[in-house]
Amino acid sequence: MIARLYHRLFLDHWEKINRAAAEDREKHPGFDHRPLVVMIVVALVLIFQQYYGDRPEFELLFSRYAGAHYFKLAGFAWWAGSKVFGYLVIPIVVIKALGGRLSDYGLRLRGFSRHVWIYLALYLAIVPVIVIASHTRAFEATYPFYKLAARSWTDLFAWELMYAASFLALEVFFRGFMLFALE
Repeated sequence: MIARLYHRLFLDHWEKINRAAAEDREKHPGFDHRPLVVMIVVALVLIFQQYYGDRPEFELLFSRYAGAHYFKLAGFAWWAGSKVFGYLVIPIVVIKALGGRLSDYGLRLRGFSRHVWIYLALYLAIVPVIVIASHTRAFEATYPFYKLAARSWTDLFAWELMYAASFLALEVFFRGFMLFALE
């Protein structure tokens, strides 16, 4: 019984990974330049994010509009837009330029419904922790990032859409683009 469980949990997965790696080596014989290209792109995107993709850069570039009603929201739009551009658009362009398919980098919905119960279980497990943490000073000092989200429905929905888009882009970049390129 233990041997069967060990085989199911570990060996079956390793064998599947080995088969996929062998198939990939057949498709790309010799030196595979894709990981090198991806790591160079990753470095350039992270440099862009560090120096140009955050709100201080927006405030520097557009300081003459600082008194505008939605100036702070626009700063977060700059932040989220830079995340979507750098973490989602650039990787998609690079994947396509390398002749890859987006599904090879984890960008697919196929199989999602089979695993949705795992996401739901993990979500339900973490909600009590978040609720408890949300009552701490450190949490309240950090969240929400956009302090004016409660000002109007426009602020709330715009911020939530921007945050969701930036979160999705971040996941694509680190858990898709980088991970699958280095597989």
